[in-house]
Amino acid sequence: AARVGIPVENVIVLDGADGHPSLTDLLAEGAPAPEVSFDPATQLAVLPYSSGTTGRPKGVMLTHRNLVANVCQINPRMGIGADDKLLAVLPFFHIYGMTVLLNAALFNRASLVTMPKFDLVEFLSIV
Repeated sequence: AARVGIPVENVIVLDGADGHPSLTDLLAEGAPAPEVSFDPATQLAVLPYSSGTTGRPKGVMLTHRNLVANVCQINPRMGIGADDKLLAVLPFFHIYGMTVLLNAALFNRASLVTMPKFDLVEFLSIV
């Protein structure tokens, strides 16, 4: 953070660290969300890496609009509702895990159950 000019007092550690507020501390302040302005059609949202067809990893620049469009494309076919529970066995850095599991669950307010890695016995126990 210091190397790119972010002051130490602006560093928030999600689960806490000495000298830094945690996400819980930040939420407890009750401050309003900051005003943010950007163009969803051009602003880069994520940079997942893909080997594509060449086998050489490369960053795929996806905008906010790309992610929303993908969720809108899959949503009618998936039929996910707020009462559903999705079991995520793919990593979220993989585009299928990110859009079909994570983003679709968030969009539909469904529960998302994550596994750190696929394990058949644990998978069947969760199901």
